[in-house]
Amino acid sequence: MSKERLENSTFQLLAGDLIAGGYGLRFQAKGRSMVPTIQDGEIVHIKPIASDMLRIGDIVLLRRGEDFKAHRIIRKRGPLFITRGDAGVGNDGEIRCDQILGKVIAKEVIGSSRLVRLDRFAARLSFFTSEARRRASFLVRSRRKHRNRPAERY
Repeated sequence: MSKERLENSTFQLLAGDLIAGGYGLRFQAKGRSMVPTIQDGEIVHIKPIASDMLRIGDIVLLRRGEDFKAHRIIRKRGPLFITRGDAGVGNDGEIRCDQILGKVIAKEVIGSSRLVRLDRFAARLSFFTSEARRRASFLVRSRRKHRNRPAERY
């Protein structure tokens, strides 16, 4: 068994037990999928939360197979959630409630160890603003593409 796989198995057991027991946890983020909200190497704080309390814009710790991701909820469809990293273009597909381990509530900024809350209104407002910009940009690009297309001949 590789070292990374062993670490994932250990993390899965530990995180699952802590969350199931009603405890929160902290871990060091790896990767750049949540940039600019969460930087590689920052410490992320997770707390247990009931899935019916989760809202669009919340960041959750989720498990897909042996992989763990802290990604943002971008849509809800009944008991299913659609998540995406802030730096990502494509979504993660449908996530079931039982795949969500907890909600990201804060991060510790690299270098200063300053605690920044990520579960407040201002953090969610920032997401909705960037999402509106993303959609507006998509609409502008698609209209330009449509306008520059040659006319069809019959």
